[in-house]
Amino acid sequence: MRAYLRQLAEEERRRTWTISGQAKLGELLRNHQQSDSKTLAKVFIDELSRYLLSPREPYIW
Repeated sequence: MRAYLRQLAEEERRRTWTISGQAKLGELLRNHQQSDSKTLAKVFIDELSRYLLSPREPYIW
């Protein structure tokens, strides 16, 4: 029972991490709609790199 609850908690943590990351990237896209593609790509990659390498939420696919 405890193992099952831990598994559910881990799945929820991953789901939350994924959803919040998608929301951050969506907000970034909205905020840079008028930017040229080169600037948008740089900002997008910088934010994505920070999010994936965040020491607070170490999540590796």
